Amino acid sequence: MTADARILVVDDEPAVRDLVREVLTREGYRLVLAGSAEEALAAAGGLDRIDLLLTDVSMTGMGGPDLARMLRGSHPGLVSLFMSGSLDDEPADEANGERLRFLAKPFSIDGLVTAVKEALREE
Repeated sequence: MTADARILVVDDEPAVRDLVREVLTREGYRLVLAGSAEEALAAAGGLDRIDLLLTDVSMTGMGGPDLARMLRGSHPGLVSLFMSGSLDDEPADEANGERLRFLAKPFSIDGLVTAVKEALREE
């Protein structure tokens, strides 16, 4: 997948969204930002393609793993990259055999870019 991939970024922390936007936009990715799973679902409904879901595991309301399952219904082949500041939040492997992709917070700029590139390459 090239750098023109469309990434849906979901995190309830504005500082995290801002950092991800700054770094990944500079890398050439097209981003859709959301502060909650509900915002992400609404945004995804208007998109014909999402290549990667980059989401926090634990958020108020619906968490990242549940959001990923819901989005896969309308976006088959969606790749998910989960992030969290707590290793206790690391989601279990998906039942459908999807390989777990996890990015621990805090992450470095290089760590973020590498994790996104690797997730998209595996698509």
